[in-house]
Amino acid sequence: MKGLLLAAFLLVAIFATFWYQEWRYLLPTPVPENYQEKLPNQTLSLDSLVQLDYSKPVFLHFFSPECPCSKYNQDLRKKNRFTKSVIFALKMPMFRYGQFRDIYCNFLLQSQFNYTCTFMASHTTVSHDKINRFLNLGLMEEKNFYDSVHLDTNLPTGGYLIFDDTVLDKSHSRFIELARKQYSGNAGGVVLGIGVVIMLYYVPLEDKFYLVGYRIFDPGLDHKTKVDHVMTMLKEAEQHCIGYVAVLMDKWYAVNKLFQLIHSFGKYFYCPIKSNRLVKPQPNLTYCTVGELAWRKQECQAGKSVKVKELNLTVRLYKVTFSTKGTAHTNYVLTNDTSPHEVQTIREFCQMRWTIETFNREIKQLSGIDKCQCRSAAAQRTHIYCALLVWNKLKKWAYDTFESVYQQKRKLFTNYLIEQLKTNSYNFAL
Repeated sequence: MKGLLLAAFLLVAIFATFWYQEWRYLLPTPVPENYQEKLPNQTLSLDSLVQLDYSKPVFLHFFSPECPCSKYNQDLRKKNRFTKSVIFALKMPMFRYGQFRDIYCNFLLQSQFNYTCTFMASHTTVSHDKINRFLNLGLMEEKNFYDSVHLDTNLPTGGYLIFDDTVLDKSHSRFIELARKQYSGNAGGVVLGIGVVIMLYYVPLEDKFYLVGYRIFDPGLDHKTKVDHVMTMLKEAEQHCIGYVAVLMDKWYAVNKLFQLIHSFGKYFYCPIKSNRLVKPQPNLTYCTVGELAWRKQECQAGKSVKVKELNLTVRLYKVTFSTKGTAHTNYVLTNDTSPHEVQTIREFCQMRWTIETFNREIKQLSGIDKCQCRSAAAQRTHIYCALLVWNKLKKWAYDTFESVYQQKRKLFTNYLIEQLKTNSYNFAL
């Protein structure tokens, strides 16, 4: 019996020791009552210190919720070595977030092949730990991207919103939190990667396109499908008063609730649908698949009115033939624009949608958006946000100088090569 009591006493003592020395410091740091948040470079008023009792030392507590030492400082204040009259508490940021964001984006802009934290740390005065802390803060949210790049600009009107998704390949990593198995059109199969749903704004009169929104596909966190993300971004486009006239998207987004939402905004949609979609050409007929419809010559040129099952809209269906590498294939394009159009016009609408493929290629080749090796979801989100900011800057420069984004990116390496050939730093001689 005495042995059991002694063992229990030892266990309690060990637990108490660990609690006092370690575990309690893992809890969130308590915030003082007179906590005040101060911005960088803001002047601090010390008028309240005039009335203090200076019989004991005055403890000025510069408090930071992210810093564990603030917990130690509060424990120190509880001791009777300091006056109980005052705590001067304020938030001191560990570094200037906006300034560090610019440093990181500048690295992504100038690096030509390696976009890792280790590579950045070896080429700058910033430590690897500080880079990692910045990425893991997770303060960059996808919903704020539009305000970051287009808040002070007026986008042209009369354009088209284009929706699609791309997969950032993470096949060689099994520990990245956002990576999940999903279909990639580029790979032609299921790969391990991070899905990103894209919203582009394309202006055909200027032949320019702009990134106006994106969402990261993470159903394990937000329980949203890609269609849900598209609907959310579409509502944001309305809030930002983007002057689009129609929506273009792939057949994976041919969902009735999305069609209804676009129609409720008074906009048109042009979307291919699968050949097994149930429709009927006349109200008194039964439903059949799109592939079973009979097409007269006139309908092949100007489309036909159909009723889509469970869709309470008047829509028009077009049979559009494309030729890719000598192989012809047919798309059935659905639209709520009920006025007849030549099939060539519908074909041009579908070809506009391929603009987003150009965008997907550019972000992967120039911004290193898929090259981050951090495991945490917060770090990946921050990296993706910064990579898209870099692409946006490159695109703006390209439009201003009438050059391509590839010329803008390679220009940095071109200048370096010219300088090296002039100085002849590495002299080759047999």
